[in-house]
Amino acid sequence: MQFSLSTIKTTQLISKIKNNFHFNFNLSLTH
Repeated sequence: MQFSLSTIKTTQLISKIKNNFHFNFNLSLTH
């Protein structure tokens, strides 16, 4: 249970970082 919970948190964190990266990348392209 604890392992899967931390795995979910890690996955969410990674996807959040990826989204931020893509957002910043697109932002830098448009400006």
